Order: sequence, then structure tokens, then C-alpha cells
Amino acid sequence: MDDEESQAKRRGGDNKASSEDFFQNQTFTFATERSERDHVLTWTMKIKALSRSTSQHQAPGSDVARQPRNLDPALHPFERAREYTRALNATKMERMFAAPFVAQLGRGHVDGVYKLAKDPNALDRFASASGDGVVKVWDLPSQDEVWQTQAHENLVKGISWTHDQKLLSCGSDRTVKMYDPYNTPSNTAPAATWLGNNAFTGITRHRTEPAFAASSSSSIYLYDYTRPSSTPTQTLAWPTSIDTITALSLNQTETSILASTATDRSLVLYDLRTNSPLHRSVLTLASNAISWNPMEA
Repeated sequence: MDDEESQAKRRGGDNKASSEDFFQNQTFTFATERSERDHVLTWTMKIKALSRSTSQHQAPGSDVARQPRNLDPALHPFERAREYTRALNATKMERMFAAPFVAQLGRGHVDGVYKLAKDPNALDRFASASGDGVVKVWDLPSQDEVWQTQAHENLVKGISWTHDQKLLSCGSDRTVKMYDPYNTPSNTAPAATWLGNNAFTGITRHRTEPAFAASSSSSIYLYDYTRPSSTPTQTLAWPTSIDTITALSLNQTETSILASTATDRSLVLYDLRTNSPLHRSVLTLASNAISWNPMEA
């Protein structure tokens, strides 16, 4: 008899424990209904609210409570814009703390700087050209201006050093001029001048020979700078091209190979030995500069 009572009590305790677990893990909704006889029926149930410790929602070692977040995209219509802003700010801060700025050269230019050129035969000479036609030469160790001149009437479109340390510049005023910054003072007249039919858009020099190439409209002209004011020695152009050439560069290893880009998104290779173009490729977007790989050229 005692065994039956003890077993009943144990069953009652088990049922009570299971019911408590059930109520602790369920959520109930209560409502009232009106029957056909206009009697209100009400249900009453005892519930036990769920409770959780705040420490379970905190990061280890932190006292800040983690806030719940609903990941439903419908509740966050500007999420992409916020992520873009965060990424942009992070990039700006990264570049600010990277401290890439080393120094400013002198007092700079009055107008915007559009072209730069490093003397390949000297580590301490650097040239720059601006939109008002001024060309300046800088001394990198002292970061001071050592030479300057009013080379052109307006925008300078290209500058380049020759292998004997002369400085070539071309501009929208249809002229190419050569200066000697190492042996002449500032504001000296050019040592040589070449006049073209149209505005020049770029210039590049030959590595070993006294020659340079300048682009104008859809053609490229090669000059011998030992012959001032002479006519071009060679003229290069793609047969069907009518678009303006934006940049050109002579290869410093294969010195007879020249490359150019134009506003029609084309990239053209020329051979100075045969005085003819070699290959033409059309890129996805237009290019405004071109340079040979220094490891291979």
C-alpha cells in the first residue's frame, strides 16, 4: 500500500515538473469568445514568464548589453547606403593614418599641375608643367625650385627629358620646345622650337638617339632635335583612324617600338624601322596615359 502511494506521489511530481518545463518554454495567447446565448466565456491560466540573465547577451569581458537586431531587409531600406558610407569613411581614415605625404616641392604652381617627368639620368631632378604654360624643375633633396620658364601660352600637354638631360615640352599652342635647365638660368629662350599644324597632345623621347615623337590630332611625328625647326623625319598613323591621340610612349628596351592611345579607345603599336603600324586593339574604356612595364622595358 505504501509502495502504491509513493509511486503515485512520484508520478504527480514528474507531471508537475514536466508541466513547469512546458510553461517555461511556451507562449500563450488568450482571448474571449461570446457564445450563441450571449454568455462570455473566459479562460484563466497561470503562466511563468521566461527570464534570462543579462550576462548571457554580453561579449566576454564587456559590460555592454548586446542589443537585439532584426535582419529583415524590409526593415532596413538604407542598409546598402549605410554600408557604402562606412566603407568610404574607413578607406579615407586608412589613407589618413597611412601618412603617404612626404613633402611639398617649393611653393608649387599657380595653376593646376598636369604633367610630371623624372630625369632618368639624375636622381635629384624633377620637372612639372601646369595649365598656365609654366614649366618648373625641382631639386628633390632640398625640395626647392631650381629652374622655371613660361614655356607655352596655355596648357602644357607633355614634357619629357632627353638622354642628354634636355627638357622637351609640347602644348596646345602647336609648338614643341626644348630647354637646357642644367646650363641656362630661368626664363631663358628655348634652345629649339618646332611648329606643328595642330595642337600637340603628347611627347616621348628616344632612349639612345637624338629623337623624340610628338602626337598631334590622329598622327605621330618624329623629329631630330639636333636639327631645330626642322620638319618631321617620320609620320605614323593608323590608316583608318580619325580620332585624337591622347598619349604615346617609346619602349626603352625595344627602342623602335612605339605605343599610343586615342579617344576611340584604341591602343596601337608602331614600328619605327618600317614606318608603319603593327597592331591595333580596342579597349573597353578610353585611356589617357600609357607606360611600358619597367621590368621588361
